Amino acid sequence: MAQVGIIASLSGTATAKTPQGDTRILAPGDTLHENEVIETSEGAVLSIRQNDGTLLELSENSTLVLDETVTEAVDPLDAVISEAEAMQQALESGDEIDDIEQDTAAGEEIPDTHDFELASLDGDQSSGEIGSYLIDSDTDTNAAATPYDPFNVDDENLPPLVAPTLSLSADITADDIINASEAASTLTITGTVVGNFPTDATVTLTVNGTDYQGTVNAGGTFAVDVAGSDLVQDPDHTIDAKITVTDSAGNTATATASEGYGVDIAADASSVTIADSGADGVISSTDDLGHTQLSGSIEAGGRITRLTISDGNTTITLNEGDYTLLPDGTWTANVDVSSFNDGTLTVTLDSEDANGNTAAQVTDTIAKDTVADVSEVTIADSGNDGVISSTDDLGNTQLSGSIEAGGRITGLTISDGSTTITLNEGDYTLLPDGTWTANVDV
Repeated sequence: MAQVGIIASLSGTATAKTPQGDTRILAPGDTLHENEVIETSEGAVLSIRQNDGTLLELSENSTLVLDETVTEAVDPLDAVISEAEAMQQALESGDEIDDIEQDTAAGEEIPDTHDFELASLDGDQSSGEIGSYLIDSDTDTNAAATPYDPFNVDDENLPPLVAPTLSLSADITADDIINASEAASTLTITGTVVGNFPTDATVTLTVNGTDYQGTVNAGGTFAVDVAGSDLVQDPDHTIDAKITVTDSAGNTATATASEGYGVDIAADASSVTIADSGADGVISSTDDLGHTQLSGSIEAGGRITRLTISDGNTTITLNEGDYTLLPDGTWTANVDVSSFNDGTLTVTLDSEDANGNTAAQVTDTIAKDTVADVSEVTIADSGNDGVISSTDDLGNTQLSGSIEAGGRITGLTISDGSTTITLNEGDYTLLPDGTWTANVDV
């Protein structure tokens, strides 16, 4: 069966019965289908929003068949018109309506299946099993009933106005958590309104003390743009929504809703460390250059967006699979630095947390020194003529030279080819800049 509308609002109990006899209890938002019979119980008030957006309202103890006379708002058949005219005449003459039978233009008798309760005067609405009609006593003509619309009717005695149902979408972002990028932008908050509401009804969202408004479309949905900065600064991180409707008689009804969300606009600090295998702070020729150790941490649940090591000329980028990242955010990697020039090596780490916030970039450095600088050594006589003679101070022959700053002398000897003297630490003076001196007895 074709859908003809939905339950816009319902107070009390109402049912829908299919032509096959299946009955269901109705609730707001339920769909209604062609030729279903709608019944309301005592004390119930029901509003139906048809496919074209118009509203029909049923009061308590009412019955309505959703046939084409209702769903398409067509004029009744001529035969029905004739029957209605006859009923009106019967009322005016005092006859009993149940005794009246009216033939159609084709001469066929119309069964008395409409069960009109009243052929009304002055535009009152009568009800029947096949729909609702208006009988205008001034023109003696019948017309299809105008759907009930509490916001567009000249009547001060309207039934109680039932507030619509207002709801906000559960997630205001993909993960319902506002990150730094989203905080700097405008976010669109969406929701729905079900029930009685006028055309161009306004929904108000209050965030951080600021009201944002949007219009409800005919389908009952709305979208309101809200500043991300207000959402972040809102004290309880909750959107408060409200819609107030007013019918033609001045009656008002208000519906409210609220929706919470999370905020995470900063990633935890990251760390990175590079270490030589010898753990002396310098990558030297004696270290395992092919397995230089990198390690560090990022926020738990985050990801590494870039990890590089460079000597200033050559850069190696470590991709996912080149490092091990654990759920707690700690990570390790081994990298081959043998291709780098001696000098300062720099490791750079970029990362973001699980909500997409970028952490501050961190770096670490280490010296690579696999080739020593050239050393120097000099021996000089005291007479400074390039020859050690009997006139020189043989007991204080001068030795001097230089090695790489910060280095150490691993062997220092003097020999005539037959006899060798070895100078040990304490036999020479080595300065921090790598220069050294010694005196030896030759």
